[in-house]
Amino acid sequence: MRDIWIFLHPMRRELHKNQIDDFIDPYIQKILPQFQNIDTEANEAAEQYFNEIMSMPADEYADGYDMAELAYDYGFRRYNMLRLGLYTATATWHATLFEFYHQQMRIFLYDEIRRYVHVEFSSFIAKYNDIPNLYRDFGFDFESLNDWTVLDELRLLCNVIKHGHGRSSQELREKNGNIFVNADDTDLMNLYRTTLLEETLNINSETLISYASAIKRVWEDLPEQLSYQYSSE
Repeated sequence: MRDIWIFLHPMRRELHKNQIDDFIDPYIQKILPQFQNIDTEANEAAEQYFNEIMSMPADEYADGYDMAELAYDYGFRRYNMLRLGLYTATATWHATLFEFYHQQMRIFLYDEIRRYVHVEFSSFIAKYNDIPNLYRDFGFDFESLNDWTVLDELRLLCNVIKHGHGRSSQELREKNGNIFVNADDTDLMNLYRTTLLEETLNINSETLISYASAIKRVWEDLPEQLSYQYSSE
């Protein structure tokens, strides 16, 4: 029998919290500003398209109103393309945030436990639910953390973003039905059955920051030291 310890050093605790900030900041500082003026950009694209087609050699069957409608459609498509681009970037950042946190936790626990016993990283905490199971071995109820339910919601959201309509979307709906877009009493997820081809999720920079804050609080709330007795027999 021997004691195995998990020690979350204050510097490592701060490291992982800072990593979350560093992951979020590029989205806030670089991605969002690129989409701040999509209305103007779409209008300018429509105007440029209209000027281009109107400068072409005259067609006796061409009509100015028809050309204006074509330009409007062009600008409208451009606007929808940009809007969907921002939405999918936002969805990707949400999904990757969860995977980012999972890998943080996986590497931290692996680094601690391998000090005492040999473990294969390829199979170590490969599933997220392995984390609370491992902490339970050390006598700590990981699911008692105040933000456990938020992280579990983010886990489901990650699965829904990746796979669309399915079992995870039903579970997520039970936890937070407001995260699905409802337009004119129509649930768009049930209508389109996708999370990337259409805007079916109520996600934005605020929800991303909220989930990130929950992850940082989890790192803050984890015990500094835990141990359990290990037997190789």
